[in-house]
This record gives sequence, C-alpha cells and structure tokens, in this order.
Amino acid sequence: MHTLRLRLLAVAALASLVGCAAMITESEPDESEIIQAGTTDTQLAQRLGSPLRSTNLTPPRLAVALWEGDHQVSLLLPRQIAVSESVFGFKGRLDKKRRVAQSGFDSFMTLGVAEIYLIPRALWQRAIDEQLELTVWFDVDGHALAYKWAAPAKQ
Repeated sequence: MHTLRLRLLAVAALASLVGCAAMITESEPDESEIIQAGTTDTQLAQRLGSPLRSTNLTPPRLAVALWEGDHQVSLLLPRQIAVSESVFGFKGRLDKKRRVAQSGFDSFMTLGVAEIYLIPRALWQRAIDEQLELTVWFDVDGHALAYKWAAPAKQ
C-alpha cells in the first residue's frame, strides 16, 4: 500500500510539471516587442542605449536589396530607401520559439519525465543571456526599415 501511494505521488508530481519548462522559456522578452514598423532611431536608443556604431549607406539602397544580399534580414518597410545603418548591443536569447516548441515536445514524448532536466535548463538559460547585436537600417526620417539579430563575431 505504501509503494502504491509513492507511485501515485510521483505520477501526480510529474503530471503537475508537464509544460513548465516551455512556459518558463515562453515568458522571456520577445524580440518583436523591441522593433516594429514605425520604430525610430530615437526610440531604439531609449530602449537599448546608444548604438555601438552607426554609418551612412553609400549609395543608399532599397530595403528589399538588403534582404536579397542576406536572407537573415527581416524587412519592415521593403519599398523604402535605406540611408543609414546602426548596430545596437543587447543582452537576450535568439530562437525562443524553437526552444519553446522543443521543450514542449520533449516533455510530451517523455510523459513529463524530461521536466526534471528541462526546468533547471530553462531557468539557467534565462539567467545567462547572450550578448547580441541588433543591426537596423533606417530611412532619411530615422524610421526602421529592416533589422537583423546576430551574436557578435568572436575575436
């Protein structure tokens, strides 16, 4: 009888933990909240601090041309002309959606047993954010046209 109670308690504990790691990862700040169509260079500087570096594009080019040169560039206003580029430093994590989906899948496939590992891992990942760079291209009025998230190159 005592063993049955322990087994039921273990099953109930595991069932209560299912999905916790995915929810911890999901609660991280989302990159899309930082930059959207219409965001200005002043707003980004208020949120992230002064840019690490800024340059004027010579010659200016369409935002869609930036994407054609690098498919990791996300376009906000593709038909506008980009005249400047700024790089901001940021602490955070990339690929949150992929990590949330993987945690949920792992938990589901192991009937919650993986949560024993996934919860501490999710908490650790939140504690040790990466140093990231956000490159943003602006039009003549200082509105964001395109952006790219990246980890800085290791020296």
